[in-house]
Amino acid sequence: MTTFEGPGPAPAPCEPADPGMKYWVFDSWSLGKAIVHKDDCDFCANGTHRQGSRNLRNGTWRGPFAGRAEAFALGRALGRKTMRGCMTCAP
Repeated sequence: MTTFEGPGPAPAPCEPADPGMKYWVFDSWSLGKAIVHKDDCDFCANGTHRQGSRNLRNGTWRGPFAGRAEAFALGRALGRKTMRGCMTCAP
């Protein structure tokens, strides 16, 4: 176990990941992007996007994934020009 020896109180331990959190990948073939989102992100809306559908004209939602690493692995495997996490929900 690591101990804290700096000035002031010890920092709070990291919060464990929410075990109920799911991750989604928006695969936009028209823009060449794969973007990972948390399920509660406003852009994701649990894989239904803002239009209420998983399959859209310019892309599709893939998931849900139980782990962040799984979602990013799929995003990389899609081979899009851009692969990153959502800048709103920061998965």
